[in-house]
Amino acid sequence: MQNKGELTKSFFHKAPYNFNCAQTIAKSFQKEYKIDDELIHDYSRMGSGRAPNGECGAYFAARKVLSDNEQHVWQLNAAFLKEMKSFYCRDIRPSKEIPCKQVVRLAAEFIEDIMNTRKTIEVTAAIIQKDGQFLCAQRKKSSEQGGKWEFPGGKIEIGESPERCLERELMEEFGINTICGDFLSENKHDYGDKIVVLKAYFVTHIHGDFQLLAHQHIEWLPLSDIQKLDWAEADLPIVKQLISLYE
Repeated sequence: MQNKGELTKSFFHKAPYNFNCAQTIAKSFQKEYKIDDELIHDYSRMGSGRAPNGECGAYFAARKVLSDNEQHVWQLNAAFLKEMKSFYCRDIRPSKEIPCKQVVRLAAEFIEDIMNTRKTIEVTAAIIQKDGQFLCAQRKKSSEQGGKWEFPGGKIEIGESPERCLERELMEEFGINTICGDFLSENKHDYGDKIVVLKAYFVTHIHGDFQLLAHQHIEWLPLSDIQKLDWAEADLPIVKQLISLYE
């Protein structure tokens, strides 16, 4: 992550000068928040107070960028009320005393602060195959993302290798002995309040009966069926990578 200020200094270089304030915010954070080009094009109609309800375009775009996390949106609202006294273009720039660049900088630096303070967590996922079918585990309803499906695994502890993490987690979650094999792929997913880096490995089950110690259900499914499950978002690219490997 860049130091505070480095990103905001480059905004009007990353986004063409003819972009309005809403487009500039969206373009500047396009990669980090997976914003598609079509949405940025749609924002071309939101300059000069033409965002919905007359909102400031920079505020509107920043709110959309942060929409997956209500707390961040509330904090953005507070920042705009403190610095600009309003969310609306007609109030912020009644006589154009405040340049658009200043408003864009406020929105951009706020998002940058959020990006710099979020935790990045490295976790592992086990791809276990048996008779042409793959192990899929459903999270308990009481857990985070309850009811979602995942490849089992867990958080890598300090000083622990991904391979050792998987062997430990599979013993803790199912009571089985395993050997971690080849690396499959890695996916980085932004959940809003944290960033998860998921590392997937092929794992061999050595011995031990599967016990549901941390999940509510498991299924052994062929690749043709696993996409039908409601997967955790961080696992979805791993699912697609696995399917493409065997096509």
